[in-house]
Amino acid sequence: MALKLENTTSIQSVWAQRCADDLAANRKEQSEVTDQIARLQERLNQLRGDEEWLIRAQGALPLPPVDGEDSTDGAAGEPESAGDDQPLAGGSEGEPTVPAETADTAAATSPVPQPRQEAQAKASPPGPTSGKTAASKAKAAATKTQAGKKSATKRTTAAKKSTPRKAADATAQPPLHTLALHILQGAPGQPRLAREVHDELLKQHPDRAGVSVQSVRNTLDTLFRRKIIDKTNQQGSAMYTAPAANTTTDTKAEQRAEAPSHA
Repeated sequence: MALKLENTTSIQSVWAQRCADDLAANRKEQSEVTDQIARLQERLNQLRGDEEWLIRAQGALPLPPVDGEDSTDGAAGEPESAGDDQPLAGGSEGEPTVPAETADTAAATSPVPQPRQEAQAKASPPGPTSGKTAASKAKAAATKTQAGKKSATKRTTAAKKSTPRKAADATAQPPLHTLALHILQGAPGQPRLAREVHDELLKQHPDRAGVSVQSVRNTLDTLFRRKIIDKTNQQGSAMYTAPAANTTTDTKAEQRAEAPSHA
């Protein structure tokens, strides 16, 4: 019995020592992490101070000159300096005088300015070259006129071809109110819900899969306001009924249904 007590005490002391060691290691690690956080916080504050100083220094710097202004000033200043450096024909003090014969030769060989060339061209009588040029211009104008007429004819023909196609597409896609009326007329005198009409519409016309129940309900309400179909409330639900079959009545109902709605 005494041996068992000694073993129990030994295990407790072992666990107590282990817990004490783990607790000391935990606190040591906490201390190290706290020191690292303090150092990082100090470094962060230093970086923020450097950032503020750099921003103030950047604002105090002068703005750089614009490249366009420098090039413009240089280009504007070049002709003046070139004009100042050119020697005059008559010569100046300390510079050699250009002989009269050399000046006359340079004037004769220099190209004639554009305004003088245009004046000479106007003064000279039209020769064979000008006649050919006028004929070429007239021929080019006639070619442009013919091309414009051909393009206009092509556009007119294309418009005429597209009009029957659009009409055929419109005929192939009857409006929603016509389809809804035909569905109700398929069972005259039988009240039907908007959802039932919608299901029958998708069954007969799968290409109208994008039509919602609310769209069908709005269409049926429009037909009711035009007095084409009847509408009753049964147990809180709206029921729509087509009148009894009659050729004259059906024709007038379809005409009123196809009329434009002002609602």
